[in-house]
Formats: sequence, structure tokens, C-alpha cells
Amino acid sequence: IPWDEKIKKFQDWDMWLRVSDKYMIRHVPTITVKRYYHGNNLSFGKDTKKNYFQMLKKRIDKAKKERKFIKFMNIYSINIIKNLALHDSLDYANKLANEFHIKTSNYNTFACIGLYNLFRGKFNQALAPLNESLKRLPKDWKSFKQWKIENIMDIKAYLAQTYFHLGNIKTASRISKEVIKLMPAHKEGKITLTQCYIKMKKYSRALNLISGIELSPRVYNLRGFCYFGEKKYLLAAKEFNKAEMFEPDIIIY
Repeated sequence: IPWDEKIKKFQDWDMWLRVSDKYMIRHVPTITVKRYYHGNNLSFGKDTKKNYFQMLKKRIDKAKKERKFIKFMNIYSINIIKNLALHDSLDYANKLANEFHIKTSNYNTFACIGLYNLFRGKFNQALAPLNESLKRLPKDWKSFKQWKIENIMDIKAYLAQTYFHLGNIKTASRISKEVIKLMPAHKEGKITLTQCYIKMKKYSRALNLISGIELSPRVYNLRGFCYFGEKKYLLAAKEFNKAEMFEPDIIIY
């Protein structure tokens, strides 16, 4: 499978998607690489959002042409909607979510509708489809392949985030703990539970929880809030500066 040198960014993701078209890929539940963030990361550079959208649309158009759209979305839909939202392509995320939901109806389609509403800040509208998604899970979902279970844990974590934004910290905390219990390294579950601890002013517990998460603008941001809550203002300022260096538009919540 050749490396596409015409693509300026996301070449690795494009390659692995094309590999998955032809071969089975086995999940290895082990961290095998470390990622380093610095000011010149291509992932944070100019035209990142535009290049991501173009690459993804090319893949989806290919799936439609080959009449594999439903199969493609059943595998990748959760990450696709999330990444489109993070790359400011909410209109296309909405179009895909609705098209997917019209063509079929399962827990993935409801999750996509819920995620779209969550990422556009319509938390009340996100709540029902995310809950419906989990209600539609097959009874034997815990026997699914690992990547499918990870996707389901993503849905639960985003449901927890929805409850968090609606001010229901108790429910958000409970669901996040359920995610972490089944999948201790789950990033979104840990981040949401960290947010809950910050709201509860349990800053030391929040710092301990987030210490094992890969460093990113969101993690720097949350660490800043923990230090701010502990009145360690110089440490807080350093963390907030790191967050803004990589993601200038990050929302300090």
C-alpha cells in the first residue's frame, strides 16, 4: 500500500484506511508510540482543518461510489463526526449524520445525531439520541471486538459530557466512572471525570486522574484549572499558555 505523497497532512491516516480496505487489522491494546507536541506540529499548522475535510470527503465519496457507505459509517462514524466537529465542519457532520440515519437505524446512527448536537452546543438535543443509542445496544455488546467496545465507551463518555454541560455533575461523574472501570485508559472518560472533579473542587484528585493522559491542549487547559483552583497561579498560567500555544481558539472552561 503506497504512501500518498500528494496529501500534505494526515497521510498516515489515509494510508491505514486504505490498508483496512484490503486487509484485516488486529487491535493491539498497548501504547506503542509517544507523540510530542511542539509549536511546529503539522497537526496544528495552517490549513489543517481544510486538508482534513478534503481527505475525509474523498474517503466518503469513495465509499458511496462502491456502495459501502453504511459499512464505512458503521465502523468509523463516531470518530468521523467527532473529528469533523473539531475541524469546524459541523455542516458536513450534520449532513453525514442525517444521511446515515435515513439509510439505516442502529445505535451508531443515534450516536451520530447526538454527537452532532453535543458539538454544536445543543446539549438538550444531544441527550435523547445518545441515551437512545445506548438503549439500542445488543445485549451481548461486551463480547464485541475491542474496537467496537471502544466506540461504545466513546458514546458513554460523550453522554457523560452532555450531562456535565447540563449541570448534572453527579450523573456525569457516575457514567464516566463506568467507562473508566471497563476501560481504565479511556481518554474521554478520564477527561470528563476530571471536569467533574474540578466542578466539585477536588483539584488534587483531578490532577492525579489527568496525569496519565497524553498531553494535549485540552489536558494543559484542565491542568491549568486545577492549579488555579489550588491558587497556584504561576503554574496555572504556564498550563494555559501551553494550551493556547497549540490551540489559540481553545475555550478555557
